[in-house]
Amino acid sequence: MDVYRLYKRFYQRSHRDKYDEDLAEMTEIAKEIARKTFIEELHHEKNASNRRATLLLAKRLENLEAASRFGVNFSAGLVAAIKGNNYYSNVPYERRHSWQAINNFEGCLYLFTSGSRPNQVKLGATYMDPYVRARKYSSKFGYQVDLLIEATVRNPWEAEIQLGDLLKEKRVAGNTSGDSNEWYFLKKSEARKIFMEFTSAYKA
Repeated sequence: MDVYRLYKRFYQRSHRDKYDEDLAEMTEIAKEIARKTFIEELHHEKNASNRRATLLLAKRLENLEAASRFGVNFSAGLVAAIKGNNYYSNVPYERRHSWQAINNFEGCLYLFTSGSRPNQVKLGATYMDPYVRARKYSSKFGYQVDLLIEATVRNPWEAEIQLGDLLKEKRVAGNTSGDSNEWYFLKKSEARKIFMEFTSAYKA
């Protein structure tokens, strides 16, 4: 499976609806998989350990798409392809130089809060400005979110997966249909403390 081609399909779908939070997130994850795979192939580092990290991203992407309103799932077969080491990233020649120049891709890990959801925080990762992400989220779900804290990290989607795993016992269950499932029961002070401790120790 060509994961660069997969990313472009998500990009084209997202481009048709620039204000859709889920589409933006799926496109970013697909791009992360494509760039990660390209770099690992370039440096002959597509080993079992790195494939496990890619597999976590692929599972997240497949779950997001399965929960979406689309009849066609672009990511169908992605998890199986990664498990079987049957995937590659065919980046066009004209893009290879810029992608080679960046190894550990920096992005934003963040927490949102909302007056509509007291004592809860939303965990997320993005390559966007987090304030832009907050506006898109508010527009899609119909309630205001505010940025509580953010940090620039390498490989932000992997960071989100790791932090989310640490917080899994506090995950909010039973969100309304279509709403984000990355909300956690945490007071602001506790959330800030956990976030800062995690980002100070995080190594991609």
